Amino acid sequence: MIRTGAIILSFWAGINLLLGLGILFLLFILHKNAPALMILYGDIRANGMDARALATINAFAVVFNACVAGLCNLSLWLSGFL
Repeated sequence: MIRTGAIILSFWAGINLLLGLGILFLLFILHKNAPALMILYGDIRANGMDARALATINAFAVVFNACVAGLCNLSLWLSGFL
């Protein structure tokens, strides 16, 4: 039972790690805006949005996804799958 739980946790953490790193890649390397803008405003380009608000949303996306990647990495390391 514990082994099954560790496998499920590792699968879940691996998917979240890929998602967090993918969003960080989108923000840093491709210089795109946060994907949350699509949910909030329906447009990822954020036309007509104040630059400070856009920078704040992107900064929150960077901090949150870096924390997600770190915690998922720690979870995979502790469960022995990394």
